[in-house]
Amino acid sequence: PEVETRGGWLGLFSENTWPSFNMILGSFTWFGMALAGLGSIYLWKKNQKILLFILLLWFALFFFSLGNLARVHARFLIPTFIPLSILTALGARMIHRKNKWAGIGAIVILLVIMFSIAYPVISYRHEHSGTRDFAIYVQENTEPDAIIMTNDLGFFVKWYGNREIVFHPRTGNELEIQEFIQSLDNYTNHGISIYSTAEGFGIDPEGKVQQAIQEKYSIDLIGESENEWYGGSSLELKTYNEKLFKLTKKNQ
Repeated sequence: PEVETRGGWLGLFSENTWPSFNMILGSFTWFGMALAGLGSIYLWKKNQKILLFILLLWFALFFFSLGNLARVHARFLIPTFIPLSILTALGARMIHRKNKWAGIGAIVILLVIMFSIAYPVISYRHEHSGTRDFAIYVQENTEPDAIIMTNDLGFFVKWYGNREIVFHPRTGNELEIQEFIQSLDNYTNHGISIYSTAEGFGIDPEGKVQQAIQEKYSIDLIGESENEWYGGSSLELKTYNEKLFKLTKKNQ
């Protein structure tokens, strides 16, 4: 849909080109890139120019298409790692042919650097999953039959928090919004409490859904708990405090 927050393609070069490259670099490291460069030289010297062209084209197609979307997540760029990994392996092989232990050392150094980057995330993940922890918080602060309005967090709230979830319309369509408000009224008329996460109000063109809710409901803060943006926590932890609200019908 036109209102989808990722938007469309911004062209071969855009404001997201360099940030996208930094996402690759954040995982692959400059040392890995240097080995990939050596791998390119290795193929050139071995007169494997067609293979080199295919690998570089493979990288370019995914990088310049997915790396220049209006909104880019690191996971979109995973396909670029395949040709880079092949070139890196060839670069290590080039070193290995000249000096066996230097080649092995290059791979060990690369793995150590990569692991040092990943370790903070791995260490946190050993004890926590931000989305699970927040879902448990929702469970502890809502009634068993409560309805939770949410977006991406909804699947975690439903699985770990054992609560029913609803999603508001994302299109900005007036009729869909009216039908959604009627569904909320139906819950409250049957004595079922309605809550919403802060992100539950997101992806709302012109804020139409929130305006419609505020006309009939008061929105009261229940509290907040640590959460994480799981879509962006692959390269670095993106923890934040997520708020939980209660929606109460104004005539009640």
